Amino acid sequence: MTDPRCPECQGDMVLREGKFGSFWGCRNYPTCTGSMNIRKAAAEAKTDDGTKSARTKANASLIKFAATRGWTNLQSRRWLSETMGLNWGDAQPNLFTAQQCELMLEYLKLESNPSSESEMALAMRRANQAKTKNLRRG
Repeated sequence: MTDPRCPECQGDMVLREGKFGSFWGCRNYPTCTGSMNIRKAAAEAKTDDGTKSARTKANASLIKFAATRGWTNLQSRRWLSETMGLNWGDAQPNLFTAQQCELMLEYLKLESNPSSESEMALAMRRANQAKTKNLRRG
């Protein structure tokens, strides 16, 4: 993996140690205070354009969904964590695979329009299939 670029100034980043563990910090510190979580940098490094597009769509949909309910970012993340069975740290669309984005969009669609039980059953089956695939891989 190549070192990530600073999200603030696009400069080089270096691995640093902080109070809460390792992180990527801008080489131009203190002029630039850009930093990045190591997990986020790793996720961004191995994504293709299709995954990035899916993440953008999923994140926009989640923001819209949360706004209709008056939720904060933390409440949205809690909903993701509970609904998709994810750890708190993984309940972020910007870290999702394309499959996870599709699944989240299905859940959002069901939450927004709970029209029939058959749709719910279909979504649950897809969720279980995705979990099974992930367990086999891991």
